[in-house]
Amino acid sequence: MQVQIISARKVKESSGGGYKMFRGLGQGIKAYHYAVVFADGKRYETQTEYEHPGQKIEFNKQQQIEDAIKWHTKQVEKNNLEQIVIINNKLQYFTKKLLTLSKKEIDFFKHKLFPILNQFTRLQQIIKLGSKYNIPLRQIRELTELGYIYYFNNIIRGLDKAGGMAAFNKVVADYEKLPTLTTRTSTIVDLAQYSTPAPVAYLFGEFAGEVEIAFDPTAGNGMLFLNVKAKEKYGNEISLYRLKNLNYQGINTTYFDATKEFPEDYKQKFDFVVTNPPFGTFPPMKFDKYEITSLEHYIVLKALETMKPTGKAAIIVGGNVNYDTNGIITPGKFRQFLFYLYSRYNVVDVLNCSGDLYYKMGASFPITIIFIKGITHQPKYPPRVDFDFSTGMTNSPNQIQHFEAIKSRVENLI
Repeated sequence: MQVQIISARKVKESSGGGYKMFRGLGQGIKAYHYAVVFADGKRYETQTEYEHPGQKIEFNKQQQIEDAIKWHTKQVEKNNLEQIVIINNKLQYFTKKLLTLSKKEIDFFKHKLFPILNQFTRLQQIIKLGSKYNIPLRQIRELTELGYIYYFNNIIRGLDKAGGMAAFNKVVADYEKLPTLTTRTSTIVDLAQYSTPAPVAYLFGEFAGEVEIAFDPTAGNGMLFLNVKAKEKYGNEISLYRLKNLNYQGINTTYFDATKEFPEDYKQKFDFVVTNPPFGTFPPMKFDKYEITSLEHYIVLKALETMKPTGKAAIIVGGNVNYDTNGIITPGKFRQFLFYLYSRYNVVDVLNCSGDLYYKMGASFPITIIFIKGITHQPKYPPRVDFDFSTGMTNSPNQIQHFEAIKSRVENLI
């Protein structure tokens, strides 16, 4: 179960209660305890402490909350505390049961689905198989995507010794053969949870190279970590289904709201930041003099605050950048977003891509891919683009239609 703390504070005891216990100790003595109230109605209280004149009792809030959670966990599900997170300044945690694939799900994935994944031609065939083992529809889809990640990881490991991008052609070929993830549950639609095509994820890993620590603030099932060679991977996600799959892969998981501030120790922590955030509108927010009005643009800017000054980032946002006949970005959300990016970061390429590249993941919306290498100490404006450039050349505004064209652009950046 998910549990939320709705109150955590120092409480002065009333004269009708605690004061009677020590009335004879002298005037001016006050009694306090610390109380933590949970959303399910359970209440944790410390022992009473007495405050004498000239003294002030200070409770260690974090310690009291941790003690309260340990106490509450024993009441709810003994020894199953998995993690603690902060959302909107309210402390939440999940029991281990919610964040781990069940034995039934693991058995279905390992022994029924994954061994024959490449034999399926339609998602409906997988759904039929999952229904036979009483796997919920939503989790069938998520486990199928998890299967894709493991499938492509096996390809990459098998061809990695060949060097270069030897695995790329095989990833593209097999990606086209696997079933299209056409099932769109209400949660997927509401949260715009459409994962990155495997060939794009592979190329992002090539761009990153070998790094110490990588971060995806909207990690989904972990597709963007597919080819990332990092000693540590941190994936943030708000879907419990997808958190299970991330944990199954051994990824460090958190449950932060990606539109809020990340913890202080995340600031400039990561060598590589990669993200394909949900697309949508957002209340206007100012970054310096630039107004940001898209959900994905806002999430990207908050995520980039976690990138080291010498780090790299690979980003996907919705829509394409429009240019006027002089090759300058037209007024609108992209102009504000990109002008801010170029003023703070070393943007090395911007690619307009066709939505057709996404159809296997259940979507067809056009996207823009942005590559960044560190922060910049010389703010600049986005460069003009030349409409005579081919799609394989740097700064071309033409819409990319094939994975091979993205590969050519990435090779220019490595």
